[in-house]
Amino acid sequence: YMVIFRKRLKEIRKKRMLTQSQLGEKVFLSKGEICAYEKGNRIPPLDVLIRIANFLEIDFLWLIGMELEHKKSNNKIVNLSSDDIKIIKLIRK
Repeated sequence: YMVIFRKRLKEIRKKRMLTQSQLGEKVFLSKGEICAYEKGNRIPPLDVLIRIANFLEIDFLWLIGMELEHKKSNNKIVNLSSDDIKIIKLIRK
């Protein structure tokens, strides 16, 4: 998934007209970390993927190569199990 992730991260960052430094500042990472992710030199942990995706308002699954719509929509209905909700709460902590 790293090849797709690094390409999509760079693509969406540029589309939002952000530098690596600006994106890093917004998601509490250094410019070097963003650069390493875009070059494929480092693999971000799940919490970082989610933080980046949330800031960019995209689905983190799209970032890692899942073919999903890459814009969030407020009118989507998603049914989550109680286990799903527990996992999401743990990830957000």
